[in-house]
Order: sequence, then C-alpha cells, then structure tokens
Amino acid sequence: MRAAYLLLLGDIQITVMASFQTNFSRIAQHTDLLLEWEAVKATDYPLALHLSVFNVTDDQRVNTFEADIATELTGNSFLWNDLPSPLPFLPSATYELHLLRQVSLENPEPGAVITSSAPFNISSEIEGGDDDRGWQTATSEPASTPSKPANPNASEHSNNSTAIAAGLVVPFVVGISIFVLTRMQRRRKKILAERRKERQTLVID
Repeated sequence: MRAAYLLLLGDIQITVMASFQTNFSRIAQHTDLLLEWEAVKATDYPLALHLSVFNVTDDQRVNTFEADIATELTGNSFLWNDLPSPLPFLPSATYELHLLRQVSLENPEPGAVITSSAPFNISSEIEGGDDDRGWQTATSEPASTPSKPANPNASEHSNNSTAIAAGLVVPFVVGISIFVLTRMQRRRKKILAERRKERQTLVID
C-alpha cells in the first residue's frame, strides 16, 4: 500500500536523509500539530512541506489531492494549524506529509523528498472522551462553592476595626448625652432659683 502511495508522487526523487519526529497517531480535524524533523544539511534549505491525500472511492478509484502547507522553511519545525488545511477533510482518506527541498535560486533542481511521514488518518472532531493530544473535549463546570473573601486577614482586620470604632463611639455618645442632661438640669435649677427669688422680692414689697 505504501509503495502504491509513493508511485502517485510522480517523478519526485526520494532521498531519505532525515525523519519526522512527530507522532501522527490520534490526530483530529481542526486541531494543531507541531511538525518536527531532524536537522538537514545547510545546502538543503529552504524547505517545503507537501501534503498528499489519497481517497478511495466506492468504485475503487483513488482520488489524489496535493498542496504545499508551508514553504521557505529554514528551521526544523512548523506548527500545522487547523488540520488538514489547506486540503479538505475526508474521513476515509489517507494523508501523507513530505519534507522536500524547495525549488529556488539556490536549489534550481526539482525538489527531492528528504523524508516522508507514514500514512495517517485524521478523525472528525471528538466531543468527550479521554485524550492526550489537545482534542476538543466536553468539560463540565465545577460545582459552585461558597465564595470566600479574597483576603481573610483583611476581612478580619475590617471586622476588628468596626468593633473598635463601635466601642469608641458608644461611650462618646453616652457621655455627650449625660453632659447635655446635666446642663439641662442645672439650667432648670437656675431658672427655678431665679423665680423663687423674684417671688420672695414681691412678697417683701
């Protein structure tokens, strides 16, 4: 099967000098995949990543789609976003990646395939279930818990301050009330004393 896939690549020369270091198992649609490969010779740059899709139809024909997913690469990694973009998602299709020398002024000859991935499949989006590759999973919100003050010490300090303030205000109010009542009683006594004095003066006259 792999030999048949390689024949569909046409006249591309295959010279395996490096290999992918990426795990191509358990890949899902619309996820991102970090592609990494072993370092190549300086004369092989720039690099290109080429994606091939092989889809077997009901009449046993094989449809092939191909596209570059990245060009002008000068490193040994590339983040492939929104799999399998730019090619369409086909649940029954087999995908294969090829790292090759990009045709440029430095590399005028047709690009040779440096390495290829093993054929792999891409699953549809998964909602729920265990995974370890960042698939979209359904998550349940944690049960609500009683809210706690962000700073318990600050809350305790505030309560202590309130208690101290109340302890200071109450005696102050009581003291003011006693002072006012005392003044009123003294004034009343003074008024009564003056009235008595006036009466005594009238009687004498």
